[in-house]
Amino acid sequence: MLLRLLLAAWFILAGLSAAHADPISIILGIGSWIAGAGAFVQALLGIALKIGVSLIEKALAPKEKEPGIQSSITVGGDNPLSFVMGHFATAGQLEYANTWGNDGSAPNGLLTQVISLADMPVGSLTGLWVDDKKVTLPDMSGPAPLSRGYPIAEYTKDGSRYLCLYFFDGTQTDDCDFLTSQFGSDPDRPWSNDMIGRGVPYVVITAKFKQSMFSGIPQYLFEVDGVRQYDVRKDSTAGGSGAHRWATPSTWEVSDNPIVMAYNIIRGIYFGDEWVYGGQTTEAYQLPAANWMAAMNICDASVSLAGGGTEKQYRAGCQITTDQEPADVLESILKGCSGRLAEVGGMYKVTVGAPGAAVYSFTDESIVVTEGQSLDPFPGLESTYNGAQASYPEPAEKWAAKDAPAYLRTDLEVLDDNRRLVTGLTFPTVPYAVQVQRLLQEAILDSRRFRQHQFFLPPEAWLLEPGDVVAWTSNRNSYSNKKFLITEIDGGSNFLQLASLKEVDPSDFTWDPETDQQPYSVGPVGPILPPPQPMTGWQVFPDSLDGNDGSPRKPTIRVEFPGALDDVQFVRVQVRLDDGDVLQFDGTLPYGDPATNPDPVSVKLVGTFVGRTDYEARGIFVPYSGRDAVWSDWLPVTTDAETLPALSVGLAQIQQDMLDLFTQISVSLQGYKDQMAQLAAAAVEAAGRQVQDNSAVRRFKDATAVALRSMTASIEETEAGLLAQAEILDAVQATVGDASSGILWRMRVVAGTGDVTAQLVLDIRATVADAFVTAGTLWEAGFVGGDPLQPFSRMVTNVKQWVVTDGTDSGTPLTFEDGELKALFARFGTATMDLFKTTSGKTQIGTFSGGAEGIRIIV
Repeated sequence: MLLRLLLAAWFILAGLSAAHADPISIILGIGSWIAGAGAFVQALLGIALKIGVSLIEKALAPKEKEPGIQSSITVGGDNPLSFVMGHFATAGQLEYANTWGNDGSAPNGLLTQVISLADMPVGSLTGLWVDDKKVTLPDMSGPAPLSRGYPIAEYTKDGSRYLCLYFFDGTQTDDCDFLTSQFGSDPDRPWSNDMIGRGVPYVVITAKFKQSMFSGIPQYLFEVDGVRQYDVRKDSTAGGSGAHRWATPSTWEVSDNPIVMAYNIIRGIYFGDEWVYGGQTTEAYQLPAANWMAAMNICDASVSLAGGGTEKQYRAGCQITTDQEPADVLESILKGCSGRLAEVGGMYKVTVGAPGAAVYSFTDESIVVTEGQSLDPFPGLESTYNGAQASYPEPAEKWAAKDAPAYLRTDLEVLDDNRRLVTGLTFPTVPYAVQVQRLLQEAILDSRRFRQHQFFLPPEAWLLEPGDVVAWTSNRNSYSNKKFLITEIDGGSNFLQLASLKEVDPSDFTWDPETDQQPYSVGPVGPILPPPQPMTGWQVFPDSLDGNDGSPRKPTIRVEFPGALDDVQFVRVQVRLDDGDVLQFDGTLPYGDPATNPDPVSVKLVGTFVGRTDYEARGIFVPYSGRDAVWSDWLPVTTDAETLPALSVGLAQIQQDMLDLFTQISVSLQGYKDQMAQLAAAAVEAAGRQVQDNSAVRRFKDATAVALRSMTASIEETEAGLLAQAEILDAVQATVGDASSGILWRMRVVAGTGDVTAQLVLDIRATVADAFVTAGTLWEAGFVGGDPLQPFSRMVTNVKQWVVTDGTDSGTPLTFEDGELKALFARFGTATMDLFKTTSGKTQIGTFSGGAEGIRIIV
């Protein structure tokens, strides 16, 4: 009997393969039926022995380890090799991590991770989940816009890119330039230029710290199209049509066809000439092309969907690790396509889905009545099912295991004495919701075909093989051309064929989407965030900045917005010309307290606006919580005409502007003053002299002396481009008791986005008790917003007495003090003035009250 021979072969091969212990060699080569010996042949025999089992019993059969989703990243070097087939997802393995850069005040504000996705090249990266949110993959066809990679749109905000990546598919032959340039000289974790990762697909992903973006180290899940596979249908030298060649992997393509996957596993998975997994010596003739092509075509057949559209009848995707038994992987893949695998004389044949046409027909008269017969009409209650439920990986829910709609049949429950007999299945290689519904229906209906026969057929049946379908017309059993699946067949010495048959019906595999497809939903994943805060009530008006006397001085724009909103820290305002994109104003306004704010809040913008000019302005709330907000629309506004004030009014305003400017500079330098105070407080008490490179400080009794030098330089990438800044500050301070004196000297330059500015500041101060006196100067030049049409240049001096002399005694100096400019001699070509008068005031020339002009002599 063939069954006994197969069982004997099973145990013999089990003994032959017992010596293999390590995770890779335990998955040994598949050989021909004549020459092969090892665990893989033994495992395939196990699959072949189960061909007569119903689909549901095959699905319920225990497996040591099935392929499934790896949702958490792995670390370490002792993990088994892995590869992806079809479309699937993986968290990958962490290969390298390092921090670097300076994000504002946060040192090492960027985290770069190198994550391998598999140990064999993949077709492409098709999707990315960051934490619990699926993001949009950037177009990576051209050069990366940033050195750290291609930015992710969902993590780009206010001109900053907080998440960038590179992807390498495993076919790379060069190192990653970013890694070698950024970490090549790292003293602890250098990334050298020989770290290419040949054959390993990987991503380089860099996150820039921002609390509102990331609550911790981001977690990633990558969707990929897996390894390229050989498709015998596309090989014109093997009976197909196309350029595929088994010996030339470069001709292969990515496939989601489960039978293509099974074919490649049985023949062996290789990287170049190196065997990786599955079969090692199986030849093409052992997988008959016609049989396997037909099964592949069945999988690719289109099936209609409810509401329109179609999908392939059977698809698969999985991540396989080399510590998984190939037999278990094959069983899982076949389970996802209602497939059966049979070994026939060293040849491997497969059936998929509905039983095919009958290859042999017979009647009761064909059965050899002189030999024994048996009939098993019904299974036991423990093997009877009238409903099923299943879980599968759902891509729309971050590939989490999801329950498909249960398949229940009340009519079958009536036949089973009104009992609901439901079983649970898993389809870890089927990330397709509707396909899982079809598989449940097929499994239950196939399991309801209870009848199994065994009897002898005449010698003409010797060509029948396990997996063949036969048609039986029987008056005794009331069969009319009824179809059965050959599960076993064994030829005896008398040439009679002992056949084991299982009832099948093609109608079990019919699918009507309008009646059979059940609705299903995909639940939301990720954080539930409030919608972006819109800018409501935004209005803009022309206005003016007034002088000290309340008269209009210069045109400006007034903005209004609601004042009683919670969780608003600032309002950001931008202004541009109505026919251009260059910003003329970009600033933030403190929002204040919503309990005491006027509603609406009305604010005049302090900027440089040209009179009688058309502008556009927009605003956005900046929340404390960091939640998203939305800009208002650009609203048009035309500024008023500029009013030229009287000379005295203009000079008074300039005086106030300069006082405000020096106040701002003093505030900006306060940090350095505080740093000197901290240095003095931390100094060990000792008289004497100290010299250091960047700072020197001495403290003795109630006296301190501090000298400080600070140098900074930075270059940042922003949405608008590069921003370069550099600064040098020298500071000295001496204090004894309540008397102190100090000097601060700062040079600062800025170029790139926004203003282009060069600035020099000198601040001198002497203090005794609560009294103090200051002197200072400011020199600056630049362009507003980097616009060559808006240059500025000025030198301002803040001093109680300003003196200009030529260094000789030939003439008295020019002096400014007590608000007056004094000189004994002056020469003018043309002078414009409001009033000229003598020292006594009795002779006056100019403009008098009422607008009259003339000469007034007072006697």
